[in-house]
Amino acid sequence: MTNKSGRHLVNLFFRILVHCLAHKIQVFKLRCLKDEKNKALCGWFFPKDENNKTDTVFLGIEHDEHAGPDGLPKTLIHEVAHYALPKVAHRYIYEFENRLWECLTPEQKKVFRSFVPKHTVKRGPKQRGMM
Repeated sequence: MTNKSGRHLVNLFFRILVHCLAHKIQVFKLRCLKDEKNKALCGWFFPKDENNKTDTVFLGIEHDEHAGPDGLPKTLIHEVAHYALPKVAHRYIYEFENRLWECLTPEQKKVFRSFVPKHTVKRGPKQRGMM
């Protein structure tokens, strides 16, 4: 995606995801994020419903994929893509996340890093009544 039209698409998706993060989605960072079957997860998107007043993303910081500075921001892109592209299959979200990350400028990557919360919360989805 280095040609002009490809750069335009990267910038468009960047603006869409940043808009979602800035205005639509709440992000929390947990030490250990697990699903209903007690499986460790990198991240989890919870859409708003009667129990969950806002669209929410949880990032689990103890997962293997989070090694290095790019782990959490890439997971954040992945989870926000579930919100922005709700009909897209999970395997394509993985591809989207990786290809978009490769094409982002260092400044754009810095913006995504800025949306990763600095502090870790203790109450995960179970304690918040989301599961």
